[in-house]
Amino acid sequence: ARRVVIVPGYGMAVARCQQRLGDIAALLSQHGVHVRFAVHPVAGRLPGHMNVLLAEANVAYDTVQEMDEVNPRMSDVDVCIVVGANDIVNPDTKSNPNSSIFGMPALEVWNAKKVVVLKRSMATGYSGVENPLFHLENTMMLFGDAKTSADRIYTALDQRQTEIAGQSGGESTDNEVIELMAEDDYPEAVGIIGVVVETAAGESRVALVPEGVPKLRELGFSILLQKG
Repeated sequence: ARRVVIVPGYGMAVARCQQRLGDIAALLSQHGVHVRFAVHPVAGRLPGHMNVLLAEANVAYDTVQEMDEVNPRMSDVDVCIVVGANDIVNPDTKSNPNSSIFGMPALEVWNAKKVVVLKRSMATGYSGVENPLFHLENTMMLFGDAKTSADRIYTALDQRQTEIAGQSGGESTDNEVIELMAEDDYPEAVGIIGVVVETAAGESRVALVPEGVPKLRELGFSILLQKG
């Protein structure tokens, strides 16, 4: 992931995990990942609630953005992490005229390439309306206490950083970190696609370009390249 957006909700306030989310953002930023916090104007118990909590965690002010700033660019986001938010990220606000919350301003997280929702259960939010976001193909649910889940994410990222540094003699590139972190997002491989070196004289075409690898991995294939 090169672009990550974190959406805090009331669940972040309950779990008091803003400090750990700030740590995750800082760790990713160290390796060239563009990280922003997207704040809905009515998230939490009162306007500005999330901003205050993020400020307490020393999250840089310029990384906290309002809904109207983030929504137009949400389709460019690789991973959107939703922490304890529900109604403010419900796609029915835009697509279901029969919903009681249709027309309510929302953070359009469903337009991100991948969404990870930290939540205790599939329970509804304050409105009592089911959230179809939880059932979309690009959404993954991480159930449990948000603080515990955030701790696990940070620990996994920190360990991966240490492993990469050890493999490269203490030095790692941003690209190495980004590629390895993204690998865990792909499904378990059910088949292998082999790519051989082109041997025909004058042949300038290739069987597979780098941009095609993520698409094949998403379909459940691992890729084996012939050396050279």
